[in-house]
Amino acid sequence: MDVTRILSKTADELKETDIADSALETLVESQIKQIYLIGRRGPIQEKFTPIEIGELADCEPVFNHQCDLELDEISRMELADDTNRQARHNLDVLLRFVQRQLRGYSEQRSAKTKRYHLRFLTSPQELKGNGKVERIVLERNRLVGEPFRNWPEGTGQFEELPCGAVFRSIGYRGVPIPGVPFGERNGVFPNKDGRILNGETIVPGLYAVGWIKRGPSG
Repeated sequence: MDVTRILSKTADELKETDIADSALETLVESQIKQIYLIGRRGPIQEKFTPIEIGELADCEPVFNHQCDLELDEISRMELADDTNRQARHNLDVLLRFVQRQLRGYSEQRSAKTKRYHLRFLTSPQELKGNGKVERIVLERNRLVGEPFRNWPEGTGQFEELPCGAVFRSIGYRGVPIPGVPFGERNGVFPNKDGRILNGETIVPGLYAVGWIKRGPSG
C-alpha cells in the first residue's frame, strides 16, 4: 500500500512527507500512469484504509472488476461481526468509488492523469517478458476456511496484464519447529484457544500466541 500510494502522488504531495530528496527527484521523472494493487484475498480482509487513495490530486481509483466487491459467505460472516467495524467502513468507501465511477467522472476527475486499479481475490503466478518484465499472469482466487481464519485458493482462471514494474509485498509465513505439529497449508501451529494440537489431541505444555497462532495480520 505504501509503495502504490507513493507512485500515485504528485511531487507537491510528496514534498509534505519525509521522503528522501533522491527518491523524490526520481519520482518526478516517473512515467507511470496505471497502478494496480493486487490483493490475494477479498475487500473484507484488506488491512489498509482505502480513503487514502480517494483523495489524491492526480490519480483516480478505478474498479475494472466490480465482482471483486461481491462478498462470499466467509466475508459476509466477517462483515457481520460486531468487532469488525473497520471492514464495514472500508467496504462503504470502496462502494462509493464504484458509484462515483458508474456516474462518470466529473470534469475535474477526468483530468487526472493516473489511474489506481484495485484488484481483490487475485494472485500473481508468473512474470513474462524479453529481458524485462512486460506482462504478469494473474489467477483468480476464492476464499476457503473459516471466518477470520481463511486463505486464498486458486480457481484455475488466469489472465495476463501488461506490466512494466512489480513490487512484491506478500506478508509473512510461519516456519515449523522440530517436534511441534505444524499446519503446512496456513503456516501456523494447529491449536485450540492457544493450546497446540496434534490432530485432535492437546499437546501438554505447548502453546501458541500471536501470528503463529492465528496467522499474520496488519
